[in-house]
Amino acid sequence: MQCSKCGLDNIHGAMYCEDCGTPLRTKEAPIVSVPPPQQPPMREPRYQAPPPQQYQEQMPQGRGRFAPPTMPVRPPVLVCPRCRKENVQSAVYCGGCGISLTGKGGIATSSKCYGKLVPLGGGPEYHLDRDKMLIGRKSEGDQLFPEIDLGDVDNATGISRKHALVVRDELHTFVEDLGSANGTFVNESKVEEGVQHPVNDGDTIRFGGYSMVLRLMK
Repeated sequence: MQCSKCGLDNIHGAMYCEDCGTPLRTKEAPIVSVPPPQQPPMREPRYQAPPPQQYQEQMPQGRGRFAPPTMPVRPPVLVCPRCRKENVQSAVYCGGCGISLTGKGGIATSSKCYGKLVPLGGGPEYHLDRDKMLIGRKSEGDQLFPEIDLGDVDNATGISRKHALVVRDELHTFVEDLGSANGTFVNESKVEEGVQHPVNDGDTIRFGGYSMVLRLMK
């Protein structure tokens, strides 16, 4: 670059003359416009949810978007009026206490059945199939459910809730009064409270005002 004062050629880019020290004037560098930085292109999301209308089109007809699942229908049951056990609707006898569920009365028989009580004048017969069977009236409040419930028999009067017991051992059958209000009688002979009175086939047993004939299997 030539000095304007002394005419010395200086190296390119020098700011002052190497001979006389005169500042070297250079032409103004052209202004170069720098473009603004470009933003990187937006990436599309990996998953794009479909519009709500598309959800509605995919739902089966007849059900809402948040419809609850269908609950299984419980099969109908037959509730025993004595012990409140739930039995299948086609049951004839209760699986809990053995009472008839057909409205005909009586207790379900089994391989242990050794006799039955037959009411005088007709009525439901009660099978004796347990070594100890309570005779009386049910009381749901006291959770009392006798094996032979006479509370629903129309002409069975004078029956206490815990009236009497029919007891059987290997050889004999007995009747025991439990302190009933109207007493227990065998062939019109009063049974003392707490005493096991032996009974035989054909004996008439009266519980309060309700008489029944004992029939024992031979």
